[in-house]
Amino acid sequence: MEEAYYHQTKFQLNHLPDHFRGGRFEDCRFEGLDLSGVDLGQAKFVDCVFEGCSLHNAQVVQTSFRDVQFIDCMMMGWRFDYVRPALFSASFTRCKLDYSSFVDMSLKGFEWIDCSLQQVLFQGADLTNATFRGTHLLGAVFEGTTLHGADFRTAIQFSIDPTANKLAGARFSSANVAGLLDRWKLNWD
Repeated sequence: MEEAYYHQTKFQLNHLPDHFRGGRFEDCRFEGLDLSGVDLGQAKFVDCVFEGCSLHNAQVVQTSFRDVQFIDCMMMGWRFDYVRPALFSASFTRCKLDYSSFVDMSLKGFEWIDCSLQQVLFQGADLTNATFRGTHLLGAVFEGTTLHGADFRTAIQFSIDPTANKLAGARFSSANVAGLLDRWKLNWD
C-alpha cells in the first residue's frame, strides 16, 4: 500500500485523512479533532500543529514527530517512549498529558508550558535544560533522571529526590523548593 502524503493541509471534523497509520504529514494543522485511541503508528509528522484535539491513548508506536506543536490538547496515557527517537522534537502548551511515559527519552530543551503532567514517568530521561513553566507535576516520577539546567521555578506539586537524580544547575524557586525535600518527610511551617 502506498504511503499517504499530505502537505499544508488543514484537518477538521469535516476533513479527515482516510487513515493515519504510516502516513506522512508535513506542515499540516489538526484542529478540534477527537482522535482518542486512533492508530498513528509509523506515521511521520513534520512541522505540524495539533490544536484543541483529544488524543487520549492514541497509538504512537514508531511514529515520528519533528517540530510538532501541541496546543490545548488532551493526551492522557501516551507512550512517548514508543515513538521514533531520531529527531523527536515537540512543544506542549496547555496540554493534559497525565499518565504518559517519557521513560529513557532524550528530551533536552523540551518545553511544557502550563501543562498537566500528573503521574507521568520520567525515569532515566535526559531533561537537560527542559522547562516546566506553570506545569503541574503531582505524582510525576523522576528517578535516574538527568535534570541539569532544568527550570522548575514555576512548576507545582513536584517531588524530586536529589539523591536519585542529576540536578546540577537546575532552577527552583523558594516557593517550590520543598519538593526537593519530600524524601526526608520534614514538616514546614
